[in-house]
Amino acid sequence: MPASPEERHGFVLYRTAYANDAQWTRFMAYLKHQVQSSLERENIVGFFDRIYWKVVNADPDDGTYQIRNGSSPLRHFNTWLNSGEEKVNLRNYSYLACVLVVQPFLDFVDEWVGAKTLGVDDVWDEHGATFVEVVPKHEEEGDVLVGISRLIPRADEFIEMGWECLAVPVGEVALP
Repeated sequence: MPASPEERHGFVLYRTAYANDAQWTRFMAYLKHQVQSSLERENIVGFFDRIYWKVVNADPDDGTYQIRNGSSPLRHFNTWLNSGEEKVNLRNYSYLACVLVVQPFLDFVDEWVGAKTLGVDDVWDEHGATFVEVVPKHEEEGDVLVGISRLIPRADEFIEMGWECLAVPVGEVALP
């Protein structure tokens, strides 16, 4: 976890699924709920309110498309890192990787949660049925699927220690 309370926490999320805004809203609510639950399980107090999710639209058919045509989320992420928009700390996970969210990930969350209510029913995902794709700033390191329930505070710490600490074989979900 970054030590400075002023320092940015969280990930840049690249949203690529636009068929259903209500589904995206449910996904974001689930993501935030899982992160908060994970922090509580780890007895980390006062950190959740400092998390910032920067959502970048990655749909070329959308008028608010924030990634230039032909550019990948990784290229956009690296350009953003070098833009000076934010002070970059390369020891902070927020600047070492971004998160790609595609339609199947939204579907997996809907399937997992079903008719349950966040904050009332137990929706903790111990086995990685819900996940996102974490994309490192260095393309050669390769992307990795990470269970949403382990994104923060687990995967973030592993990213800071080195990508090889988080990487799992292709097709498997990391549950650090």
